[in-house]
Amino acid sequence: MTADRGVHSAANERDARAAGVRQVVLPKPGKLSAKRTAYELQDWFRAGRNWRAGIEGRISSLKRNHGLRRCRYHGTDGMERWVGLGVLAHNRAPVRTGPPAFRRRGGAAPVRHALDVRPPDP
Repeated sequence: MTADRGVHSAANERDARAAGVRQVVLPKPGKLSAKRTAYELQDWFRAGRNWRAGIEGRISSLKRNHGLRRCRYHGTDGMERWVGLGVLAHNRAPVRTGPPAFRRRGGAAPVRHALDVRPPDP
């Protein structure tokens, strides 16, 4: 389980462990003790913290580029549909541009389809 610094408390960590969460990643705000610093520098803790930061970037991108600032459907089912469509649009972006080795400066690589018909060379 991971969350940001604003959620940290000893009670939250204790409750998460009592619920069966093995790796609780709740960074503590402020000055850390030597024991807490050693705890937060463990590889699994840092990986969880970095994973959460990556998710925040993904959410920001979805909101900024794929219309997820505002849901245009109603109800829980509509919200699930809207978010699902936004995630599908976000996941298609790398497919449209091609693998990194084929990207060019200034835009996406040209797309060739199996059904492209070209006149034969003279």
